[in-house]
Amino acid sequence: MAAFLTGALLTAAFPRAAFLPDAAFLREVFLLPRVARDPDVRLAATFFFCTLLLSFRFFFTMTGLYIHEEEAGEPANGPSAFGARVYNCRIRNNSALEGRREAVRFWAAVVAAAVSSLAAGTAHGNTFLVHPGDPWCTVVNAAAPGDTILFGAGTYPDTCSIVASGMSGARITLRSQTAAPADRAFLAYAGTSSNIIDVYGSYITIRWLTFGPTAAGAGVNPLKLRSNNIGIVIDQNVFQGTDIAVAANSGGVTYQDISVTNNVLTNLQSTGLYFGCHDGISCHALNILIRGNLIHTVQPGDGVGYGLEIKLNSYATIVENTVYGSQGPGIEVYGSNRGDPPSVVERNYVEGAVTDAGINVGGGPAIVRNNIVVGNQYNGIWAQDYNSRGLQQNVWIVNNTILNNQTGGIKVSNWQTGAGNVLAFNAIAPLGGTPALTPASPIADVFTGNTTCTPATGCFDQPNTAPYDLWPVAAGPLIGAAGFGTESWRVTDDFLCASRGSAADVGAMQRTAPGIGPFLGGGNPRPPCGVLAPAIFSITPTFGPLAGGTLVTILGANFQNGASVAFGANAATSVTVVSATTITARSPASAVPQTVGVTVTNPDTQSATLASAFTYNPGTAFYTLTPCRVVDTRSPTGPLGGPALNAGGDRIFVFAGQCGTPSAARSVAINIAVTQPSPGPGFLSFYPGGTSLPLVSTLNYRSGQTRANNAIVSLGAAGDIAVHCGQASGTVQVIIDVSGYFQ
Repeated sequence: MAAFLTGALLTAAFPRAAFLPDAAFLREVFLLPRVARDPDVRLAATFFFCTLLLSFRFFFTMTGLYIHEEEAGEPANGPSAFGARVYNCRIRNNSALEGRREAVRFWAAVVAAAVSSLAAGTAHGNTFLVHPGDPWCTVVNAAAPGDTILFGAGTYPDTCSIVASGMSGARITLRSQTAAPADRAFLAYAGTSSNIIDVYGSYITIRWLTFGPTAAGAGVNPLKLRSNNIGIVIDQNVFQGTDIAVAANSGGVTYQDISVTNNVLTNLQSTGLYFGCHDGISCHALNILIRGNLIHTVQPGDGVGYGLEIKLNSYATIVENTVYGSQGPGIEVYGSNRGDPPSVVERNYVEGAVTDAGINVGGGPAIVRNNIVVGNQYNGIWAQDYNSRGLQQNVWIVNNTILNNQTGGIKVSNWQTGAGNVLAFNAIAPLGGTPALTPASPIADVFTGNTTCTPATGCFDQPNTAPYDLWPVAAGPLIGAAGFGTESWRVTDDFLCASRGSAADVGAMQRTAPGIGPFLGGGNPRPPCGVLAPAIFSITPTFGPLAGGTLVTILGANFQNGASVAFGANAATSVTVVSATTITARSPASAVPQTVGVTVTNPDTQSATLASAFTYNPGTAFYTLTPCRVVDTRSPTGPLGGPALNAGGDRIFVFAGQCGTPSAARSVAINIAVTQPSPGPGFLSFYPGGTSLPLVSTLNYRSGQTRANNAIVSLGAAGDIAVHCGQASGTVQVIIDVSGYFQ
């Protein structure tokens, strides 16, 4: 409306101001080169801008103005759907009479558009589209409550301090156009003097953006919450190779109602999520929700690196997250000395903390229940009297599953009678020679039903290697052993949100059906609550002609009627779900020889993929070779020998010309073995040389373990295979034998 009135007044005052800046300049100044929103609002906003332009260049002169509609290319979907149109101003020359006629038509349209825009903008907010190179930070800070700023695909190297705020019912949203990788905006600041985004406003949603990597050791946070932020939502973003992904630890600040949900954090330089101040005085984070995030590998140079932590006198609900390979604890809460509500740590999967416990409770009040904690360097769960603060009070550790942690199962420190602590119905499978509980009989107001599982296979379906099946063994010691009760500390559901009923099992998982349980670990996110995800164990045969039509049998678990099958990106034909464990399907055609993954997708959209499972060949199916060793990193240093693979590193091995493998070979059948991982756990990913690292592993292993696996791997253009070591630190030896090839 301001632009409308300004335009009207200035037009009357300066009808021939042709000497003023041109249209392109004004479009840049007013930051509305492209406005994408609901059709009426889009057009109205363009009219406003054009009105301002008109006040300088139009009316009774020879210059006319028109509104040009362009295709924007963005899809009309998602929470803030909009039509795929963009409106730009254009200048054209008219006769004097045409100019006057257009002026009358234009001003009539502006009046109507102004009324429409005020109504639509107030009710729904507006949507702005920015692209790499645009001054997007200025657009964000000009946003009003309810507005959405869409980031076009591409890389944004700049930074921003967001001072704009939404309202509780009208949030400001920053997001990519869709969640698809091809539509993602990458915020990749290469400098060292600023964070990527500093947030001073409230009621802001940040979704579908990819942050990083950032300069090593520079302390650049992708998202730093700076003021008394309220109602910030950080959802479905990717943080890769950054310092603290979300930092909420500014002095003199109270954070409230912050949600961090469904994000992926990988290869971080420091702690993943950091809420509150270490002294418990300088700042506080209240009612924080951390849910459904995958945090994989936190290896900072300072040797700390928690997966996530909630500092003293802050509290959070930490639920259904997956944490792998943190340097310090996967999850840490410090409690409160001022009467805050308890932090709740529930239904999380934590594996492979390098130097500490999987879950560390530095003080109460805290509720730790239904978690699965595997293969951490210290205890699985440690109730630690941090800094001798004496806050081990009202700590409830109930119905957790603790497996193969290096020092022991659960440790509690400085628990005292009458402190309100509970230790009940945990299923603990310690490594040989380590205690299930430290001390063996802790002082607790409730100490009951904790079960030691030695061996682990006496309690769980498949606890030996990832992916694990940690459902209680049918008729085993965990089944129904927790019974039923009405105590306030009792849990009523399990790790997958299944009801425990009147005969609860000990540990995090309630066995709800015969057969196989959900699969856990191996670098994958924990399965969602509800229906079990499918799993693929094997495919027979593993190769076929380019023409397709090969009948394959897929063995696995949790297949549902109506499931679909894909070979790579192509749908299989003649899919038959024989049972919950067997599917038959015919391979689709392939234009080129290649090795692809096979994916089974259930009607509920949960899926499983067996990587590098099926190889297309142009005719001759397979040439066998006498098994022959190509790679052994235990050998002296060389292209096919030492040194051992380094954590986080990749090595290239050329197979063409080795052990009878011809240069024309397209893929090889190999046996892979790992030994002497130090410290582990870890995984190896094999992929063709010169291609991108896949998101799946070929072989997983634990600390000190020797393991082997067979695989068919496509060769790169140079007849080479790349091997990535997904280990947190240290090294691992690898041995590779070849037994055949496709040509």
